[in-house]
Amino acid sequence: MNKYVALILLLCPILVANAQIADTLHFNLPQYMDPVYDSYSENFLNLNSTGKGGTGLTSLGGSEQVHLNPAGLIAPKAIVHLEMNVKNQMSEIDRLNNRRYVNPIPFGTFGVAMELKPNLVTAFNYSMPKSIYYNEFELNMLQEGYLLFRQPKYYLHQLTGTIAYHRENLHLGLNLHNQLHYLDDILFLGAYNRITKTKYILMPQAGAIIDFEPFSLGLTFSPELPFKLDTPYQDYDSVIPMAAKLGARYNNGNRNFYLEADFEQTSQVNELYDDRISMSGGFEYRLRNHIYRAGLSYRPCIYTGYFLKPINNSEYQDPSLAWNQILPYGEIENSDQLLGSIGFSYKLKFGDISGAAIFDVLGNAPVGQFQLGMSVYTDILKKKELP
Repeated sequence: MNKYVALILLLCPILVANAQIADTLHFNLPQYMDPVYDSYSENFLNLNSTGKGGTGLTSLGGSEQVHLNPAGLIAPKAIVHLEMNVKNQMSEIDRLNNRRYVNPIPFGTFGVAMELKPNLVTAFNYSMPKSIYYNEFELNMLQEGYLLFRQPKYYLHQLTGTIAYHRENLHLGLNLHNQLHYLDDILFLGAYNRITKTKYILMPQAGAIIDFEPFSLGLTFSPELPFKLDTPYQDYDSVIPMAAKLGARYNNGNRNFYLEADFEQTSQVNELYDDRISMSGGFEYRLRNHIYRAGLSYRPCIYTGYFLKPINNSEYQDPSLAWNQILPYGEIENSDQLLGSIGFSYKLKFGDISGAAIFDVLGNAPVGQFQLGMSVYTDILKKKELP
């Protein structure tokens, strides 16, 4: 009997270790592009939405509105919109190496919207929906003879063309997102060379809004698309996951109340991931030329556990013992976020100025973002005729 007990006690650590290895995450997308990093890399676009917890699928607005729902695009007059975003630094996702993620480019979106004909509107936008810069990975080489630095970064550059059609209480829209995924200094353990890659993807997004006062319903849908990228040490063959959003608005005079749900099928990227379902609520109050906003948004993490860092397994792998300084794995901790936000807008004759701030209150992934923006009607640039 004692022999069986001893055997069981001996096998337990082995079985646990094998179970952990089986459940260890291998990135199917380039590491910092992977959705487990969305808690930091995603940028809030459309500061009017940011101020009310990221809601606004049922709102109507200028070129900034296409980042939420293309059906909400209106432009009685040609208008230009610019937003600047500032994001705080945050400790890395595995909290092991005391490094930080930063967002060094304080840019959000720039766009112009105009009416083609009654009920038909178009817009063009440049934006940066995702950005992350790891500052920084360093390795002592040759017994500290020199340092090897790596600063992996991922930027999603997006040029969007939009068309929207309005007919009484029905609004329809389509976005064509021309996405350039830019990855620089891609990190592979055991590899010295610096790797830069770009990948172009055309991502369609359809949207609709239905008004039946005092309520409105809005929805958007983006399909799953294949993603393939070859690097010297790993070939990626995965997907950009399907995403859908559904929202409702209740209007009470100069007050609007919003409730929305976002679904992203991240389990298609990796079988270890949960699908992400986010919930948001917002409030908006208009007082003459002023608009005040507030909101909450809950965004759950999709994975907790260990991950293996990308490694150079080719015949050209560097055999230096210096790489032993770096753990080949990390542990992703809980990154559930509860985001609180506030915002304002001030209407002017030539357009409006706005500001918003959103910040995590749980502390698992303490991200904060501050935005300032301005919309300007282009007719102020026209010369006035003298009487």
